[in-house]
Amino acid sequence: MTYIGFESPQRIKGLVDDLVSFYKEGEVVIARELTKKFESVLRFKCQDWSKAKESLITKGEFVVLWRPAFSSGEGLDIASQELRSLADSYLSKSTPKNLAKLLGKIKGVPTQEVYNQLNKK
Repeated sequence: MTYIGFESPQRIKGLVDDLVSFYKEGEVVIARELTKKFESVLRFKCQDWSKAKESLITKGEFVVLWRPAFSSGEGLDIASQELRSLADSYLSKSTPKNLAKLLGKIKGVPTQEVYNQLNKK
């Protein structure tokens, strides 16, 4: 999924710093002054942000598009029988434990970790 946002020239570098620190892998596009005389587009992978940052002109209006790469779940076959079974189990009896099992499998993290996050108060 690709996300789209708008940002000001004062905050553009900070936003992208945050994005690439959170999403270690993925792609980012920074479009500046779209449909105007000084339009420019900068496209890069998250790990290349330090190089791309040098060429970014921080004037004008910015549209930021980013597509995170999924680390542990990348290539996960959502239609797999095991995942279907977990989803059916959750839907038939929607308990926090069943939800934690399903989300843990999708995200590739331990069920207990997901359960603790869901029940954090």
